[in-house]
Amino acid sequence: MGPLNSLEHAVMKKLLDRNSEPFVALKNQYQALKVKSRKLTGVGFFTYFSMSDDVPPLPDASSFHIGDVGAYLNDHALEVGFVLFIREGRIRELEGYTYEEPWPKEVTSFELFYDGTSDRK
Repeated sequence: MGPLNSLEHAVMKKLLDRNSEPFVALKNQYQALKVKSRKLTGVGFFTYFSMSDDVPPLPDASSFHIGDVGAYLNDHALEVGFVLFIREGRIRELEGYTYEEPWPKEVTSFELFYDGTSDRK
């Protein structure tokens, strides 16, 4: 389908901004990601990824999620959150969600932050 959009890129970089494992390996996967499809839900989105089979999965092929990044969209008009899903050692999908408000038709600006669940600043 194509490349990541600017919001997806920024969110992915912030979610993966650590220098320890498994983040180092996930950053290598991030470099190889392609958008397979996007699904709008009304209150958010799912972006599904693919990558070449020659990009190695995490050694333990674990499944987990990373979800400590939020954003203010459109000059602080809306607060949203994000979750990155890793399945069987590979980045699979990124979810963006609101807190019951509709997702905006257009994202004109965003400011990312680590939310209250994060140990990062």
